[in-house]
Amino acid sequence: MPGYSVASWLPGNSSYAIQIDLLFVCLLAVSVAVIGLLFGLLLTFAIRYRVVSNVDRGDRIRKRWLWEFGWTTATMVAFLVMFAWGASLYLRAFDTPQNGLPIYVVAKQWMWKAQHPGGQREINELHVPVNQPIRLLMASQDVIHSFFLPAFRLAPEARSARRRSKASTASPCRCRTAP
Repeated sequence: MPGYSVASWLPGNSSYAIQIDLLFVCLLAVSVAVIGLLFGLLLTFAIRYRVVSNVDRGDRIRKRWLWEFGWTTATMVAFLVMFAWGASLYLRAFDTPQNGLPIYVVAKQWMWKAQHPGGQREINELHVPVNQPIRLLMASQDVIHSFFLPAFRLAPEARSARRRSKASTASPCRCRTAP
């Protein structure tokens, strides 16, 4: 689905960019809710049971484990569901189709070189065909480099003495990435 995605600050040009943005927004919302609840309870109890308040502290009640167990279990289940969602997205994003158009990418210090099957070469840019799967065959000449493609929501790594394959499909819309 081309165009701006859920987060709407960057256009998404891959078949899974919207799902990655939705996962990011859900992780952010759940994290803010958990932190908000914790700080809200902390502030409430800090004000209610401060030293100068006239709250009766003499009659102590037994601790109930039901609340703590429920809170911990609910939080863990929510984050495990999002972990499974993220893992399935990661596996789908890094699944390499063998019929994809191979694009050879070589990382050098301060430079990326891309070469298409037709012989076209690009430096520090990548132009890909629309609605056709591609495979980025990546290698590095010196150290580990991260090849960040914001529109595809990917950051595959190129390592020296090792070729790595990464696949993606561009959506039919214009994609401009920062250098």
